[in-house]
This record gives sequence, C-alpha cells and structure tokens, in this order.
Amino acid sequence: MVAKGIWHQVTCPECDDGFEAPEYRLKVGQGKFCSRSCSIAFNGRKHGHSTHRSQSRTYTSWANMKARCANPKSPKYYMYGGNGISVCDSWQTFENFLADMGERPDGCSLDRIDGSMGYSPENCRWADAKAQSSNTIQNVWHEVNGEHFTVAQLSRRAGVNTRTMSWRTKNWPKERWLEPKHH
Repeated sequence: MVAKGIWHQVTCPECDDGFEAPEYRLKVGQGKFCSRSCSIAFNGRKHGHSTHRSQSRTYTSWANMKARCANPKSPKYYMYGGNGISVCDSWQTFENFLADMGERPDGCSLDRIDGSMGYSPENCRWADAKAQSSNTIQNVWHEVNGEHFTVAQLSRRAGVNTRTMSWRTKNWPKERWLEPKHH
C-alpha cells in the first residue's frame, strides 16, 4: 500500500544516504534521518550528553524538566505543567539549556528561584538540597534584623533544633530567637 501525500528526497545528515520522507513529517521537524540509529548517532554527538545507551546528569535534568511541564503522563505534571509552569522557548533544545546553565554540579539539581514562575535562564540555578529546601512554597519566612530566614535557617544560626526554633518564633519575642541553647 502506498501512503498518500507528498514525499521529498532527503539526504541523511549522519551517513549522507539519500531517502524519501513524507512532507508532513518534515514540516514538524521529523524525517531528517534515514534511520533511528543515524538520528541517535548524530544527536548524541551534537552535545555529547546523550547517546542511545546513557544520558549525562545535565541532560537528564533538562529532559525531566521538559517532561514535568509538557507531558500529562509525567507523575509530577500536575504540580508543574498542570499548574501553568512552562519551559521558555529557548530551552526547548538541550544545547541552549546547556549554554545558559552549564554542567550540573555534583550534589545539585535544577531549582527555580521563584517557584511561581517557569523555567528560564533568569529564574533557574543549580542548587543543593539545603538551598532547595529553603526555596519551597511551604516555608514560612521570618524577618530578623532586616534579613529573611526560614525556621531551619534560624535554628542553624542559634544552634538549636528546628522544633525548638519553631516554638521560639511562636512564643518568644523576636529579639530572643537567636539566643544560644540554654543549658
């Protein structure tokens, strides 16, 4: 059976073989390669972060970010794409993401600085777990001497556990919150 539609002669950018591809696939950016293996070889070599066998941690962070925002089947879509969080146009390609963010440092993951905004160069950073836990919507911020702190940050400053600091913020005057632990 012959498929309907217009077909074009295309040259594979990986192996230089000629083949025919349907116009509708070319219009959506597909059908450029003669085979899946040529596509993987070409695209994996483009930035060196993804091959048919493995992906770098940086590439995985990018792919997971896109899935959270655009794939309704992603387990966390309801928290991201389902809540209007999107990925900027520039970061639809991994090369642009990598140019803006650089390699993912050890012990860090992708963090949005303002959790109500989408993923973009201006709103993202690589952050460790401690920085990310201070940057969630559940945190309550307290002002002390013109600076803003979470209960966890205040407890580290005073050398007390977080339950003690939480109690202090509810029961003590602000001036006493950072007092060292009483023995």
